Amino acid sequence: MQTYELYRKYRERLEALWLAIQAREDRNTALVSLMREFQAEASKLEPRQAQQLCEELCDQLEYEAAHSVNPERRTVMLHAAKIIELMPASLRGKE
Repeated sequence: MQTYELYRKYRERLEALWLAIQAREDRNTALVSLMREFQAEASKLEPRQAQQLCEELCDQLEYEAAHSVNPERRTVMLHAAKIIELMPASLRGKE
């Protein structure tokens, strides 16, 4: 799967997550699961592609969180961005 397709796939899935799951515990569990899937798929990319994907998706999520008027959406987007930031350095392209 190409980098842009992964970016779009997980961006859309995060958006759907905050819309679909209202219970905080369920949402957090689903978010962690989704981000594990993202990490597994991103780790199959070339290191530079994985780094770019992580940086761009993280930047987008932070931007959307900063401009969201919905506190639940903001929480999901920031939590996802933080998970990406905490992913292994080798995946993010930083040794």
